Amino acid sequence: MPIHEFRESISIADAVVIDSDDYQIFNKRINLRDGFRHTVNFIDYFDDSQLGATAGTNEAYLFYVSKYPVIPTNMILAEVFADAGPAASDPNVLFKASMVKNTNGTTSKEEFPNQFLGASPTFNFYSGHIYLTLILYNDSATPKTFVEPQMSVYLAIDSVKPNNVEYMMGYYREYQEAQLIQLLNQGTLLPETAAGQMGYSFPMWLAGGIRPERMLRADALADWWHNLDGNFAEKTQTVTNLREFYDDSKVMVTFDDAFGSESSKGGVPDWIRMSALPSVISGPERADFPIRIFPTNTQIAAGIASVQIMT
Repeated sequence: MPIHEFRESISIADAVVIDSDDYQIFNKRINLRDGFRHTVNFIDYFDDSQLGATAGTNEAYLFYVSKYPVIPTNMILAEVFADAGPAASDPNVLFKASMVKNTNGTTSKEEFPNQFLGASPTFNFYSGHIYLTLILYNDSATPKTFVEPQMSVYLAIDSVKPNNVEYMMGYYREYQEAQLIQLLNQGTLLPETAAGQMGYSFPMWLAGGIRPERMLRADALADWWHNLDGNFAEKTQTVTNLREFYDDSKVMVTFDDAFGSESSKGGVPDWIRMSALPSVISGPERADFPIRIFPTNTQIAAGIASVQIMT
């Protein structure tokens, strides 16, 4: 299929006045061909109005190219501006640009993907449209006026006809991924000590070698081995006692501790749960399980149940 080139802009031919600690959002829809898999081959953007050139204000903007409309959420931009848009890692985002300017004149601009990646094929998608979104922020003590904001974008999109199954699965997935995420929280807080941080990474020799194993006390379950022949002696145990051993054997422990637990019954290794009888842990089994189904209600043999089938 030929590559389709788009040169589009989102512009407001008027002064946009934003109150203190507030924002305004503008978007524009661009229709593509339905039923195709689209690949972004090239993408570039330009800030035509050069927002943030004036000094003395706290202001920012976010510009998106996305599969579905972008809506601000509970995220924070630059630790100051509330109701920020989604992160660049969001599956709905094809391109994101940001500008943040402080009252001291410091300006920060970022793009994703960068110019190098944007000049090569990046993302595939199935939605029959894309959206341009511009969000303007004001954190100054007084209202801020953005005079005729304008953003331009260049897109080169290659469209290929996939089979119906691939298209419908991709289209439905993108629709689900575009649903609103109120707050993104994906980081894992590690312990402050080096000893605690070892358990989150490999190799395990950082923690001191092979993982230790618990040993069962000699008289704890003396002569109790369910997997041995019935002629071997077994010590009589209550169901409650056996279940206590089982529960102790599956206790979650830290990365450098032995499997099982150290309880009132002594050391209980994790292999207890592997050899425990199902009837002890889950309850008694049915007398005739599974039920044998025959065309009549006649008992075929002793101990085999039957169920009549209506014909």
